[in-house]
Order: sequence, then C-alpha cells, then structure tokens
Amino acid sequence: MSEKPVSIFNEVLGPVMRGPSSSHTAAAYRLGAMARGLFGRQIKKVLVRFSSKSSLPGTYVSQGSETGLMTGLMGMSIEDGRVPDIMEYAAASGIETAVEVHDGPCSHPNTYEIILGSGDGITMRFVGISTGGGMVRLQEVDGVQVSLDGGEDTDIPGIGHVPRVLPVGFNPDCRLPFRDATDFESMSPTGEIWQYAIDYESERSGMRRDDLWKMAVRLVGVMRSSVSVGLHGTEYPDRILGAQSLLVDAAARAGRTVPSALFRTIEKYAMAVMECKSSYGVILAAPTAGSCAVLPAVLISLCDLYGYPEESAAKALLAAGLVGMFIAARSTLSAEVAGCQAECGAASGMAAAGVVQLLGGSSREALAASSFALQNVMGMVCDPVANRVEAPCLGKNIMCAMNAVAAADYVMAGADALLPLGEVIKAMDEVGRSIPVEYRCTGLGGLSKCAASLAIERKLKEKKHG
Repeated sequence: MSEKPVSIFNEVLGPVMRGPSSSHTAAAYRLGAMARGLFGRQIKKVLVRFSSKSSLPGTYVSQGSETGLMTGLMGMSIEDGRVPDIMEYAAASGIETAVEVHDGPCSHPNTYEIILGSGDGITMRFVGISTGGGMVRLQEVDGVQVSLDGGEDTDIPGIGHVPRVLPVGFNPDCRLPFRDATDFESMSPTGEIWQYAIDYESERSGMRRDDLWKMAVRLVGVMRSSVSVGLHGTEYPDRILGAQSLLVDAAARAGRTVPSALFRTIEKYAMAVMECKSSYGVILAAPTAGSCAVLPAVLISLCDLYGYPEESAAKALLAAGLVGMFIAARSTLSAEVAGCQAECGAASGMAAAGVVQLLGGSSREALAASSFALQNVMGMVCDPVANRVEAPCLGKNIMCAMNAVAAADYVMAGADALLPLGEVIKAMDEVGRSIPVEYRCTGLGGLSKCAASLAIERKLKEKKHG
C-alpha cells in the first residue's frame, strides 16, 4: 500500500521510457538520476551490489537495470537514442563499472546498493529499491536513512540535493476526493470516469487540469508511435523474438487466421508494441513495460478501426489510469511482488474501463468492467523465458487485451460483474502476495526453468559474448 497518495501520471500512465522493463530499466534510471544529483561531482567509478536472493542476479543485465542505471548516472534522458549503447559510452567516458553479488539478506526483491566514486577518491553509498512500474524508493545515503521517491526536489542536510525525477509533483495540502476504489464507489459517481481522473490528479499534484489533459494527449501519441515503430519492423540482437507483427496481415490474406478485423488488429498492435519495447524503442509503461502493449493494442485499435478521435482516446486513457491508481493504492503494480496479475492483469482491468469510456458508458459500468476483467486473470504468474520481457509476456499482453474488450462488452450488454472493484483488488493482492517467489519475475520457476527456456538463455549469452 502506498504511503503517499498514488499519482496517475507518475505511477500508472508512465514512465515514458525505453524497454525492456519498467521495474528494472526505468526504475534503475530514476535511482541513477537521484544518485547523480546527490553525488554532485564527476562520476569515475560505479559499483553495484545486490543479494543473490533478490531478483537482480538474473535480471540486472537482461531486463535493462544496468542500462537504465548508467543512463541516469550519466545524466542522459531515458528517451535518448544512445541508451541502448550506454555501457559503451560510459567506458569511453572513463567510467569504471563493477557488479558484486553477495549472499546477504534481501528485504525487497529489487534492492540496489550503489557506490559511486570520483576521480579524487570521494565515494558515496546509496541503497534504493524498485517498487514497481518504474517507481523507486531511495532508502539510505551514506548510512543516513531516508525515504524518497523522486517526487520533489529535496535537500538532505549535510549530504546534498535530490532532484525531482517524476513527471508531476505532490501537493502536501491536497484534499483528495477519494483514495481508492471503495471510496470512489461509495460516492455513487454520475459523471464520466475520465473527469474524476483529472480531478484527482489535479488535486494531488496541484497542477492545472488543462496541463494534465495535454499530458494525456501526449501519452496517446507515445502509444501510437510505439505501434507505428513496431509495424515498420525492428531489429535488436539481444532478444528472443524478431519482428513478427507484419506476419498477421499476410496470414489473414492467406485465409489462415480468424476473420475478425478487431481480433487481428489487437493482436498485431500488441505484437508491434512489444517488439518496439524489446528493441529499446520508446514506449509508455502503462502500468509497466511488461504490460505496455495492452492499452495501445486496445485503444489504438478501436480508434483506427472505428474512427474514435484522439480526444476520445485520451479520455479512455485517463479512465484506465484511474483504475490503475485504484490498484496501486491498495495493492501493487509489480510482478516481483504479486506476479503478472499485477502487471498484465492490472493493464487488462485498466483497458476495460477505457473501452467503456470509448463506448460512452458510465463510471459505474467502467468499474464493473474492470472488476470482471481482473476476476478473469486472478493468480497469473510471472515466469519470463530466458529472463527477457518477451515470452510469455507477449502472449499475456494479447490475452489481456482481448479480455479487456470482452469484459467491457459483457458489462455494456447489461451482464452483472457481481463483485465491487475494491473487493476484487483486495483479493488480487492477497492472491498475488501468496504466489511463491519462484513465480514472481525471478526467473527461478515455471516457464523460466523449462529446458527450452534455458537453452534459449544459453544461446543468447553465447551470441552476446561470442
């Protein structure tokens, strides 16, 4: 459960990032940017330490933690085109890097210990965690206990300045109209759900509604761009799957697929976004990079096929963002904490609300569609093949996109979702936290340990080092 009220634009509709993983690439980037600001001098040495019991030994390189961290430490934007080659830039800049894995305890699966050194022998030690969806918590600086998420510019007495790294700030005097789904449901809301999302985020951040609306419109553009990049074909050597989205239309012309334009377009767009992500293209993590294809596959497909304008897509995205806030407020958006139900599953519930918004449904119907979608994905594990955020992530993105549309149709037809969204989120949290650690994005169980998966992992390592 979040200590500070959840932000829709900081924690749910974002970050805008380069793949492959928000919990690893984007979060490590934010930790690196905060550490750079505090260090305040030229970095010449970087030592990263983490426990063998954490998720990081298997994911630090393959899921982009190394790339994201060094990008933040070097002061580059995560959208910079040089990000995929950042380690080469670091070496060329004279920065020495090292990684140590220790056998000590691990209080959180994504815990980083970062030790920075300057050319004149000055060092500074940081401890931070990735809490899911690109969000972080800086916990310690040179032995001083802190609790910083990068949401505000902060001065630590005697140590230094921590720059804000999140898109929107926090208004400590905010008077929120609601904090979670149960609060919202008790209001018996009568307006369109996207408007409540704007109202909530404006009060939480202190930002003008018009500025938040412009942010939503921009994010629709990011989603559309990631679809376009994927459909134009992508290349990246260190991944499992190549460019496959172009196969869908060819198969349809040959009569080899189900004759459904919506099914085909959702599948194709989901594949395109995942291919953009896995080639370090720019995506919107909504709510995470591992689930980044669900919302664009659903919303952009519906807009393209049925002529909904970009304004309607932005409203649908905001509706989705509010549901994501409800999930994050009472559970998590991190697969390391609660399995893939917290990522692709959450995205499915979010997208269902977005579809209802597009169809002109009520806030009550949007919540019901989200509830039904989440009921259908309860207990979904996270067991990536070869520690890449590609398989079975791609299939889960496609499945959860279809589930979202089905859930919205079910509710808009007048069918009963039965369970309030707030209660379903509570149940999801209980189920997710009971999933064994082997099936929570650690690469220690499930499909991650299939013989074929291990063979793929060996092949990728040989290709990279051979």
